[in-house]
Amino acid sequence: MKKTFLLKVICEAALEETLAEEVEKAGGGGYTAHSVRGRGSHGKRSAAMEEDRNILFQVIGSRDLIDRLAKSLEENFFKNYAMVLYIHEVEVLRSEKF
Repeated sequence: MKKTFLLKVICEAALEETLAEEVEKAGGGGYTAHSVRGRGSHGKRSAAMEEDRNILFQVIGSRDLIDRLAKSLEENFFKNYAMVLYIHEVEVLRSEKF
């Protein structure tokens, strides 16, 4: 297995399409997004209404791809949006897909 990395982004659901465009611009092959709920520094996000919804947006790729995406998200979104990033090294079965 080759080293593969997972970028997890928790953010406002309104950013999903924008994040998908960022992945495409960076050369990523795809992503997975889920609706999520929770509580943090911006208060409780219950997902009861569309504008109160958060997503978990995930991308798997090379360290270079994940670093480029993380840098772009930090520079372009951290100032104006509730967003948290996590980067993990992962082992992926069928790693040829990434």
